Amino acid sequence: MKIDRDIPYSQTSNEDSPFHTLDIYYDLARIGGRRKPVIVFIHGGSWFEKDKSFLEVSEEEAMWAWFVEQGYVFAGLNFRLADLAYPPKTTVFDMVDDIARGIKWLSVNGVRYGGKKNGFILVGHSSGAHLAVLIATDERYLRKYHLSLADIGGVIAMDGAHYDLPQMMKILQSEDLGMPHQRGMYVKMAKILGRTAQEQARISPVAFLGEGSKNIAFLLLSARPQSQQMSAKFCLLLEDIGIHVLHYHFERCSHSDFIFRFRGMVSKYILPFLGQIQQTTESTDLPQWNTIFPKANSQDKVIAKSKFKFEEWLVTRKKK
Repeated sequence: MKIDRDIPYSQTSNEDSPFHTLDIYYDLARIGGRRKPVIVFIHGGSWFEKDKSFLEVSEEEAMWAWFVEQGYVFAGLNFRLADLAYPPKTTVFDMVDDIARGIKWLSVNGVRYGGKKNGFILVGHSSGAHLAVLIATDERYLRKYHLSLADIGGVIAMDGAHYDLPQMMKILQSEDLGMPHQRGMYVKMAKILGRTAQEQARISPVAFLGEGSKNIAFLLLSARPQSQQMSAKFCLLLEDIGIHVLHYHFERCSHSDFIFRFRGMVSKYILPFLGQIQQTTESTDLPQWNTIFPKANSQDKVIAKSKFKFEEWLVTRKKK
């Protein structure tokens, strides 16, 4: 297993250059063999902190090590972050543009590491889940770099809660979610994501759902209550327009466990998803989606495809 670090994926000024780099994890022995899609990891950090080094946990649990063992090339991207000014110097539009630019670089150079030039699988954690899903629904960012939604094979969104931004921001502002410093968090988020529903809708994935995303498979993973609720709503919206989607909720998993306990807790739910994507792309016959996925696991307390209705949850919250 080999790691090439801090590869620039864009010609930028010195000020921005650390943000326009990526790390690639790959197996030298697999170069020249059967190619699989490149996994693109988009880190979280509330859009204003952290970077690709968030992946650096012990190899026994490391997400990147597990994906490489399965035969994939894995790339962790840096991108510009918001500075909490208003208006921010760096916007969500800039972040998604950077990620699209990184995918373009991988579409050209990923083959040198043993990856395919298309069929990218985006893996996003927390705010990175929002960015990954936005890339996979709003084609404008990819189109700028002569790519399209057809170049994305799947999205694995880990504990994201911002697929419907106006709805989530409204809840964050008006409902007590039991979160520490919730008011301060709302103020920060409003600076980054917009203060009005109209501003927020411009970077809200649900606003861009359509035919273009129908060839992309979505795996939604949640641990926090608000992530479960918003993932369940997004799952229903995807199903309604015929998009392949699965949602697993982890009741015994913390927000950071998706990174730090990836191999032990999370990977068993991802492997069948990857296999189903591969089957879909390599066969002209549509597979029976959902037939090979793990069922609810009593030991992990994982609920497969949460059954509650989002509208019923909203009514319940209003009664409290």
